[in-house]
Amino acid sequence: QTERLRETAERWCHLLSPKDVTVTQGDLTYHYGSLLAYTERFRVAQYYTTLKILREHPLLGVGFGNFSRVFPDYQYAENYDTREFAIHTTDNMYLMVLAETGSLGLLATMVMLGMPFLAALRGWQRHPPGPSRDLLLAFLASSCGVFVTMLSWDLFNDPTIRITFWMLTGLAF
Repeated sequence: QTERLRETAERWCHLLSPKDVTVTQGDLTYHYGSLLAYTERFRVAQYYTTLKILREHPLLGVGFGNFSRVFPDYQYAENYDTREFAIHTTDNMYLMVLAETGSLGLLATMVMLGMPFLAALRGWQRHPPGPSRDLLLAFLASSCGVFVTMLSWDLFNDPTIRITFWMLTGLAF
């Protein structure tokens, strides 16, 4: 157990070390301030891509479902070779909502996801111990997992997961 923790700590120290990483591909050279900046360059680029979209479309975004269509126009490619990543996704649900529906859409989405969560939390606090309270706790725990996972995956673009989430929400209510 201790050995495994030590190995994990070493890996994180290596990953977070501030050593520069330089990669040369053909006649292009890319510089990164750390190994983390190098390994997460695609995700970092998606934040910049979303910012470029928001500069032109701050309130309403580019339209629901249009991220892939407009991606080539807004793609941030200064920290990696664009041939290396042919993916047209933000790889983050919050960024996807922000890019496609703007700041108003992100706010509406947060309210839409937050209201059932808060209602379930209040219900869990008020219910006596039993199956109903257990179901609400399962919903709250799984929702927390979904909300965290959405930071690294555009989760609701997968129809099966989207349907499962809303079915569980319905069961909780």
